[in-house]
Order: sequence, then structure tokens, then C-alpha cells
Amino acid sequence: MLQQQGGGVGLQVVLDHLDTTPKLLYGFLVILAIVFIDQVPAGLGRYADTALGRVLGIAAVGAVTHYLGYSYGLLTAVAFLLLVHISPRLAATGTDGFEDLASKDAVGNKWFVEQVLGENPMAIQSDRATTAAVQDLSEKNMANSSSRK
Repeated sequence: MLQQQGGGVGLQVVLDHLDTTPKLLYGFLVILAIVFIDQVPAGLGRYADTALGRVLGIAAVGAVTHYLGYSYGLLTAVAFLLLVHISPRLAATGTDGFEDLASKDAVGNKWFVEQVLGENPMAIQSDRATTAAVQDLSEKNMANSSSRK
């Protein structure tokens, strides 16, 4: 039976089960990247959000998981997803692209959901959307429609 003297045996067990120094350094760098993801330029997120960037990111997550283990693969996946999340394409969502939406001041009683969640809407964006039928202007259909007449 082992007796602990000043915590030396407990510390020795922890030190014996640590990963290698390169793995710990990689984990520390990925955690720093996750914490300071808002300091990364948005242009880098734009490249990560392309098809090639996503394939390379998934390949990197798979390689890290295979060679370093699941914990480091999970850290890499979180860092990659946060990098894709800061992409300018995903940051520019909303209704700004619709010209036919009208902004109306919010008046009257609040909805139940607004009361429960404590929301105070300043305006409501809604209007009838203007739509048009889909037009097929391909050469094949143009030739078929002219021969039927």
C-alpha cells in the first residue's frame, strides 16, 4: 500500500499521465485560437467558408483526430467551426436584401412571447412580397415552344 507523503505520489501520477509536450503545445495553441477567435481577420473566415476551405478543414480535423486523439480533434473542430462562423457571408444575414419590405413602428400591446422574453421591438418589418413566375429561357424549350405554334 502506498502512502502519500506531501502529495508527491498524487503529483507523480498526474505527471505520468500527461500527453507529450508537442501535443500539449498544440492543444494550448488551439485553445488560444478558440478564445481569441474574434481577433482573427474576417478574410480568413471567408477562405474557410469556401468549398475547398471546408474540405481542407474537415480533412485537418480528421487528421488531428487520427494522429493526436479525440480530445485534440474536438478542439480542432470547434476552432474550425468558429472560424467558419466569423465568415462575412454568414455575418451579413437579415432582411436588408429585400426592397419590398416596409418598416412599421411597433404599436399596441405586446405579444405574449415578447412579454415573457422581455423583448421591446422598435419596428416590425413586414409587407407583401412581390413575386413573379419562374421563366425557363433555355434554348431547348425555346425551340420546342416555337415549333408547337
